[in-house]
Formats: sequence, structure tokens, C-alpha cells
Amino acid sequence: MRAVRALFAALILSSQRTSAFRSALDSRGVNEPPTAVTCAVGNTDESGCLSMCRRLELTASSENGQCDDFVEKLKAKGYQKLFGSREPSLEPIVKTLKTNCKEDEFVFFLEVILKFIDKIPEETRDEKYAEEFKDLKKRVVDALKKKDPHYEVDLASCQDGDTAIKGCLSLCRWLGLTESTTNGQCEDYVETLLGYKKKEKWKFWGHESSMTPVLELLSTNCRKEELGYYYAGIIQLIERMPENKKEKYKEQLKKLED
Repeated sequence: MRAVRALFAALILSSQRTSAFRSALDSRGVNEPPTAVTCAVGNTDESGCLSMCRRLELTASSENGQCDDFVEKLKAKGYQKLFGSREPSLEPIVKTLKTNCKEDEFVFFLEVILKFIDKIPEETRDEKYAEEFKDLKKRVVDALKKKDPHYEVDLASCQDGDTAIKGCLSLCRWLGLTESTTNGQCEDYVETLLGYKKKEKWKFWGHESSMTPVLELLSTNCRKEELGYYYAGIIQLIERMPENKKEKYKEQLKKLED
């Protein structure tokens, strides 16, 4: 699998390839994400590239591509990242905080983080990690208001599950990955994942498949104007999957590209 910048180039800029995401965005007149993520992943020293974690001053480290200080605070409250995640709703946020970007990409990823904070189950966000996510949200909103003093928080507007709210479809339905009219799930796509074990199968070991965060996003309900945020989240999750898992699910992940 290519690096994030190459994925964005292939998915957005190339006129010779059309992704499920690009088709969904084009056909619905949705504003697209940045035309490219111009910074490499990991501890890059490219000029102008800083991790979202550093831009939000969540770490004292000068290293890019990580957010260990913030993750350690989550671990102190019980967060675990062992053979996958027990709390997959946190993964898109952690991975976005590790993302390196330039100043002109900063606002987009700030809004991505806000969307994902809103999708964390209430008992996880408002009780277990209340202090951490209250602080993170404040930092994000403050950064957005610094860019635009008139900024107003616009969080995800669709409930999860099989909601019937007008204009709300699961990401799976927006992308045409299922023939089902049921929101909040992506079972048709799950059935194509040979060897995938659903979360209950992993419960004994206390972890989940590396595909689970991707499937959680595909099952998320959103409005058409929110597609770009979830697009960015999917790209980040795929990019940071273990190489052997990318190979294992190569054909299925390709459906999200071609």
C-alpha cells in the first residue's frame, strides 16, 4: 500500500482512476479534502511538516509521526493497543493526531478530529476519558477559532445505528458497498473479508482485528457534506494497518480505491 500522499494522489488527482470515495464525493457535490497530504508519515524532518499532535501542543517531543504523551494519558485510564484495539472509536483520533501535515492542511484535520470525538461512545468519551477529550476538544476548537474567529462547532449530525433521520446514510451505503437499505452496518462488505473475525471472536483475548476500525467507520452514518472527513479517516486507517494485514485484505481494500 502506498504512503498517504500517494494514496491521495491516486484517489483524488488522477483522472484515470475513480475511487468509491471520489465517485461518492463527485456525484453529490461534496467539498473534497486537501488535494494531497504533502508530508511523509513517521518522524519526517521535511520543512513545514509537523504532526497534528505537535501542532496542538499535546506533546513535548520534537518528533513527528507520533503522539506518545497523549497516548500515555489514555493508557493510564485503561486504553490498550495490543494486537488491535479494545476501543476502536479512539483509533481514528489517535492516528489523525500522528498525521504530519503542513499549515494549509491543518484546519481540515482539526475538523476531522472533532467529527471523530463526537462519534466516541458517551461512556467512553464523557466518563472514562473525560479529562483527556475535554482538553483535546478545547485545543481543537481554540485552534479553529484562531484561524477563524467566527468559527462555529459543527459536529456529526447523524445518530449511529439504523437511523431513519432524513439525509443520513451509512458510509457503506454512500459508497455503494452494500445493497442493504439498513444504516449503521456494512455486513455485505464484511462477508467479503475472508479470514476476518468479528469483534466478539476476539473478546477473550482483549483485542480486535486491525480491520475493525475501518469497519466501524464504514458503519458510521453521516450526511453527504461530511463524507470528506470520513474519507480522510479511512485513508489514515488503511495507511497505518500492518503490512501483512494490507496484503491479507488487499482485494477488499482495493474496493475502497478503485
